Formats: sequence, structure tokens, C-alpha cells
Amino acid sequence: MKNKLHFIPLIAVPIIGLILASFFDLQIAQGIYFKDNGFGIVMSAFGELPIYLAISAIGGSFFCLGLKQNKTVFKIILIALGIIAYGISCYFQGEHIISRNAFNIESWWYLGYPIAMILCGVGFVLGIFLTKKSDNPNLLKTLIILCFAILIPVLITFVLKDIMLRPRFRFLIGDIPGQSNNLLNDFCSWWERGNEVESYWINVNEEFKEEFASFPSGHTNSTACSVIFLSYLGQFNSKFKKYQVPLFYVGFLWTIIMGFSRMTVGAHFLSDVCMGMLISFLVFLCIDFIFYKNKKENVVTKEASTND
Repeated sequence: MKNKLHFIPLIAVPIIGLILASFFDLQIAQGIYFKDNGFGIVMSAFGELPIYLAISAIGGSFFCLGLKQNKTVFKIILIALGIIAYGISCYFQGEHIISRNAFNIESWWYLGYPIAMILCGVGFVLGIFLTKKSDNPNLLKTLIILCFAILIPVLITFVLKDIMLRPRFRFLIGDIPGQSNNLLNDFCSWWERGNEVESYWINVNEEFKEEFASFPSGHTNSTACSVIFLSYLGQFNSKFKKYQVPLFYVGFLWTIIMGFSRMTVGAHFLSDVCMGMLISFLVFLCIDFIFYKNKKENVVTKEASTND
């Protein structure tokens, strides 16, 4: 985005949240936890849909660009990337619908995946439409940038989860199947590792491993990536640039709602969702800075060449 002032809330909100959480993380979690909260369950199932629509749209764009290629190798690669992107979005969205965190109908896999294919199919078709209407001669470069902007925050989050092993709030209060012990004394702040608690309980039941992936919030992290896609719609077609700022804040607001919903069901603490946001937004800021910096440098270079 050209106006960098819009980045201020992206960074300020999660940092303020982290500072607040450093003192009141546990108290906030206790205050807003509501088991079987319908809002939280629905958001667990469909809250990440915007990013899966975005991934599907990127896939549709790759697919459409592939069909336009004359070289067989490039055609096959781009079409394959498009199908893979669509498949990934369908798989994860389908998993979220049927998972224990959402509607708890894992045996009904035949219900979750078809719904995901339909929903993500909308994104795939959108990507084809955006590509056909695109006036960006470097659209492929933009798509590759978007892929890295989404992939990097997700990878960072997964690595941090494995390092920190922080127990979820619902696990600490013994509110999951097979765990009825109150473990609030084992609460650890967001900068502390929970490896000792994790080691003991994994030996008790291997299925508890999922309950030690609290920090950072993966749902919030991936949802925050949708802000990146919405902000870059103007790169598909210059006509969309007038909607760039409103879409930017729609994605930002949805990310906050997603984070709050994860806290209400005891899946994450405030610090978890704030760090999830911060990772994605920092990556977004860096990539946006590099993209527009290069753009400005190109303009200066062209002007210098014209003057020569």
C-alpha cells in the first residue's frame, strides 16, 4: 500500500495486546471462556475461509495463466500449481469443518470435504476471473509474492508452536475429553516454554499433543494472511485499487474477530492470537515495503534513462 499510515494499527494492536497479556493473560482467558460457544465453534469451522478462498483464487490465477502459456513445460507447471493450491485449500477447510475444534464430526469426512470443494471452488473461479480481467503485465510475479507472503508466516507459526509447546487454556482447566485435572498452576506466560508439562502428558495420552500448540494461534495467523491478499487485489487490476483500503480494514477486522473467537473456546490466550497477528502483519509489511520500494526504484531508473 502506498499510504504506510495504514500499517500502524496492524502493528500497534497486536503489540498492545501482547503487553496487556503479559500481565493478565490467564485472567482474560478465564473471563471470556465459554465452553460449547456456538460463535466460537462456527468460527473454528469457517473463520479461516477467507484465506482458503485466497489460496484457491491464487490457484485459479496460476491455472488461467498456465492455459495461456505456449511452452508446454510452463503450461504444465502453472496448471499443476493451480490444482495443488485448490487441493490444499479444500483439504484444510474440509478438516476444519469436521474437526473436534469445530463441529466434532470427524467420522463425517464425506460431508466436510464436498462443502469445502464448493466453497473453495468459488475462490478458484474468482482467481480465473481476476486473471482474465488483469491489466498487470507482471501478474505471475505478484502471485509468487503472495505465495511467499502466505507461506512464510504459516511456517514461522508452526516452528514456534513446536518450540514453545504452550498448553491451551481448555487443557489447563481439564475441559477436554480424557483430561479432567485442574492444571492452572502449570500456566506459563507467552515467553515461557511448556515442554515439561507436555512431556508428562504426552506419555499419558498421545492425543494430548494437540493441546500443546497454543502459542502462537495458527487460526489467527492464517486469517491475518487474508489481509495481504485483499490488499493486493489492486495488483490484479488497477480498477480495484480504489477498494484497497476498505478491503484492508475488512480483513483486519475479521482477523480480530477470529482471534477473539479462538479465545472464547479456550483454544488460545490473548498473547497467542496477538503473536499470530503480529507474525503475519510483519511479513506483510516487509514484503509490501520491498515491492513498492522496487517499484519506485524502477520509476527512477526509467526517468534517468529517458533523461540520458
